Amino acid sequence: MGESNYDREEVFSKKVRAGKRTYFFDVKKSSTSRGEDFYITITESKKRYEDGGYVKHKIFLYKEDFNKFSEAFTETVNYVKSDLMPEYDFEEFAGKIFQMVDPNKIQDFTVTQSSRDGGRDVIGFYKIGTNNSSYKFSYHLEAKRFIPNRKQGVGVGHTKRLISRIKHREFGVLVTTSYVNPQAYKEIIEDNHPIIFITGK
Repeated sequence: MGESNYDREEVFSKKVRAGKRTYFFDVKKSSTSRGEDFYITITESKKRYEDGGYVKHKIFLYKEDFNKFSEAFTETVNYVKSDLMPEYDFEEFAGKIFQMVDPNKIQDFTVTQSSRDGGRDVIGFYKIGTNNSSYKFSYHLEAKRFIPNRKQGVGVGHTKRLISRIKHREFGVLVTTSYVNPQAYKEIIEDNHPIIFITGK
């Protein structure tokens, strides 16, 4: 069909940058002799460095498939996040959990990139005092989320990793959905390491 009897109009667009790729989510309106209809296009765009052009891949999603596509996509992402990458997105949540302990003093935290932070998940500050007499102690928070119904907990290896990141006048925080192994907890107490545990069990 030509543009004279099949007209397409973009009514909404969302761009997502993901490294070297860019994704475009567009809602388009089609007008035909039978009336108006709406559909979605999802486009992946990647630049070709050899000639400066772009490689594009596009899929079309029509209204009768919206719910099925959304359910399948959500289920797939949740499977990866919960079963294959159980710590994905948990760092931000763990930082907020610790902030709730004392929101007036635990004010700022940053979720760091795993490839650059040497293993730390969250870096933040704990404020002591008020106004000009205040002092900020930095802390390193490590988040450990384990798959439910599996007998997994924080072990000596996890705590040693956090201990190695703690410097002078800093303290560590370990947030987990599970428990702390008795041996790991015993070593922390005996060696007086400044670590706070927040556990789910």
